[in-house]
Amino acid sequence: MKKIPLIYIEDEKLSKFVEIDNREDIDELYIMDLDGIYNNRPNLDLYQKLSKRYKIWTDSGPRSIDDIMDIVLAGAYSIIVRKDNFKWKDIEKVFELVEIDLYIGLNVKEFSYLNWNNMWKGTVLYIENIEKINAEIMEIAENLSDNITLYILFSEGKVGDVRDRFDEKIEGVIYPLELNDE
Repeated sequence: MKKIPLIYIEDEKLSKFVEIDNREDIDELYIMDLDGIYNNRPNLDLYQKLSKRYKIWTDSGPRSIDDIMDIVLAGAYSIIVRKDNFKWKDIEKVFELVEIDLYIGLNVKEFSYLNWNNMWKGTVLYIENIEKINAEIMEIAENLSDNITLYILFSEGKVGDVRDRFDEKIEGVIYPLELNDE
């Protein structure tokens, strides 16, 4: 199972709890850009800087094709599109224009309403606490077709709390970098 560290950007700064400059053990980062998600002001300069050292996944709440193109040009490896932010009438055009991995970001309630387009690389399922993976989430994972990848993003708990039984259907976990990886 893949493990991707999560960092937050807020007020144009990386989370004050995270030091990544000297981390040789990290080559990939998931960036949750709260400025982009809530204020439509993604931190493209920071993406550019970080993409020189890491493969970056950006979760910044893009709302349009132009937003996605800006994020691609800033160096994103993968882009997460949130259900509530994007202008969905434009999604087919996005798939035509970009050649990077696009994931849809959903919470558990939204997941059951998803009409899968086979162009998505997969989904990032937001849960608060990794210890709360329950039967509903396992049912979601087990009912996914084999061509859809599922990542679980959690903000509380430890990576070690992901039990081996999840390995088959869950591609990976995204966890806050400041959390212990045990």
